[in-house]
Amino acid sequence: MALFNKDDQGSAELHDLTGTFYAANRYANIAVEIEAATAEVARTIGTALVKRAELYYNSETYSPTGTSLDDILVRMIRLPVACLAMRRYFQQNIVSHEDSGLKLKIGDDEKVPWEWMFDRDDRALQEKYYRSLDALYDFLEDNDVPEWTASPLHEAVQEAIVHGMADFERVYPIDHSYYTYFMLLPLIVEMQEARLRPVLKECWDTMVSGENRPVLRLAQRYVILLAMATAVERWSLEVFPQAIARRFAPSYQGNRESTAATTAEMEWFVKSLQRQAADALQDMITAINQEEHPYENYPLLPDNDKRNKFFTA
Repeated sequence: MALFNKDDQGSAELHDLTGTFYAANRYANIAVEIEAATAEVARTIGTALVKRAELYYNSETYSPTGTSLDDILVRMIRLPVACLAMRRYFQQNIVSHEDSGLKLKIGDDEKVPWEWMFDRDDRALQEKYYRSLDALYDFLEDNDVPEWTASPLHEAVQEAIVHGMADFERVYPIDHSYYTYFMLLPLIVEMQEARLRPVLKECWDTMVSGENRPVLRLAQRYVILLAMATAVERWSLEVFPQAIARRFAPSYQGNRESTAATTAEMEWFVKSLQRQAADALQDMITAINQEEHPYENYPLLPDNDKRNKFFTA
């Protein structure tokens, strides 16, 4: 099963889908990258969903211009696969690999692009990959697709206290990027289990059930800010869409908008998020105690007999 090359028209399909892959290219040259990209997208959205698309694509019912849910689903899944495969293929296609070594072939009316042109083209394909995943996630969220609602990623949404895009963007705007939201979701679950649950203790069930909305809102702010700080510490900036990665630099709004954040700027960003998370945690503790002092009845001295005096020499 595969998502491309039906009736040996793989290159034409890639051209019709992306507009940037020549239909005259040999599909066999990119077939390995298509297979690898399909597997990666399957890990992202769930294997069952990709299997459904593959079965429908290879059936007689499929139409490239069809309007049924499955026709649209196949197109929505194929686009991020194509973008990811093309990006990796073009990265390896700058020079030819021949028996006598690497070659760079230039035609009569062709010029070799500058290095920054390669980088910009590579980034453009990566951004298109992110946008296509956003569109796919948006489609899946708006339609009742059983394979999606049963996927591990969607189940993580039910486990997290941040229940959707609206909850996330109320705390930290991510340009309505479902890709970024779902990428950060495992960190949100990690933060709520490792850092939030030990603080709430017996208040956890009340907060999760939604009975105490103010505490829930503060808890969501706390874990989202911690998840963002942890992501910047652990991951490369390359995994973020460019519009979001630029925000890691305090000067991104100025004349260096296209400049990547420096290490010092990222450290500043992480510390800023951690301070905001600490404020959210304090506000949450205050809300739980309903403005009362949390240590009002805490014993300042231990309960001990004054005659118990022991020492070792």
